[in-house]
Amino acid sequence: MDKKINRRTFLGEGAKTAVALAGLSLAPGLLPVPARAADALPDLSVVTGADYYKATIRAVEQLGGMDRFVSKGDTVGLLANIFAKKPGTYTRPDVVLAVAALCYEAGARQVYCMKNESKKFWRRSSTSEQHQDLIARLKPDDTDHKTVQIPGARVLKEASIREGTLKHDKLINIPIIKNHSGVHMTCTLKNMMGLSSLSTNVKFHLGPNYVKTFIKEFGDFFSDVDYFSQCVADLNKVRRPDLCVVDATQFITTNGPIGPGKMSRPNQIVTGTDPVAIDAFCCSYLGLKPEEIGMIQKAHQDGLGQIDLATMTVSRTTT
Repeated sequence: MDKKINRRTFLGEGAKTAVALAGLSLAPGLLPVPARAADALPDLSVVTGADYYKATIRAVEQLGGMDRFVSKGDTVGLLANIFAKKPGTYTRPDVVLAVAALCYEAGARQVYCMKNESKKFWRRSSTSEQHQDLIARLKPDDTDHKTVQIPGARVLKEASIREGTLKHDKLINIPIIKNHSGVHMTCTLKNMMGLSSLSTNVKFHLGPNYVKTFIKEFGDFFSDVDYFSQCVADLNKVRRPDLCVVDATQFITTNGPIGPGKMSRPNQIVTGTDPVAIDAFCCSYLGLKPEEIGMIQKAHQDGLGQIDLATMTVSRTTT
């Protein structure tokens, strides 16, 4: 009977082959295959391709495959940026669908959409019809918001967070990289605001004395960018995503986050596990440097991730 081969088996067999070709043996205790495979994995994966579904699958595979992140029986929450509607302002549905398909393939029991994506959202994909069965399997995360204390927070001591954030076995962050008129960019770190309530996010925008600020500066939703940036860093202490998949396919470089704005189309997907490193890397898409973005600096200073790209390995592939 033929032996069924999954991605993990494939990686293991590939490692064995490489060692054999080098004239080495895999004696017990000598260079275990899982350790060698893990050591060879990049910190970040960047895949270029016009087929965003296939590019997303390839980008996750280059990190070792979804079964590195999702186990059989897991519940998984997917956090996509679907708030805006203009071109280049929202995560492409093809990217979300590819991640969902990989989760189920890895054995996930249920995949939840943290923002309750509507039928209208899925129809933004030209391939939505062929993924109807997959879309039907996805469930909205309809859990309530719950106030939680944030250990180690500097300014945001508590936040109202959707309960599924802590309940699901795994959390995958799927933002779009784009311009933001207030804080210059939005990517993985800021996308976590999609898990918090409107009242919590209003506090982010208006500063520590948000009631007085709103009355004094009506309409100024970025009166204290430094405070906002620290709030984002603090929010990311609630839960670290198990995987981040960034939509860098087509996005606005001006007039964000809602647009419309000037478009850039690198047709790329970026994956990794370190949200700070990913945001530092994605700064280049907007002509920015990590040290210019308060959210990235503060998250790094708080020990949430690495900002020095020179210490990381980046895999680049074209589909």
